[in-house]
Amino acid sequence: MQFVSDVGDLSRHITRKERGDSMDGFEESIGKELSECLSHILTLADTYGIDIEKSFLKEHTRVKGEIEKGN
Repeated sequence: MQFVSDVGDLSRHITRKERGDSMDGFEESIGKELSECLSHILTLADTYGIDIEKSFLKEHTRVKGEIEKGN
């Protein structure tokens, strides 16, 4: 699945940046990878009839609550 490949590319870019490798054009590259991943997510949500906005807001609220609790 292309989505998995794109997530791997995103992970490699982030790993390189986090370990301090010199990365010319990082912002452009990471923006492209993030956009590709988001495109796949939105397509999957549409394919399976998922209200992605509703799902995101529910999950975001849950995660935010966990962070505030210190977990």
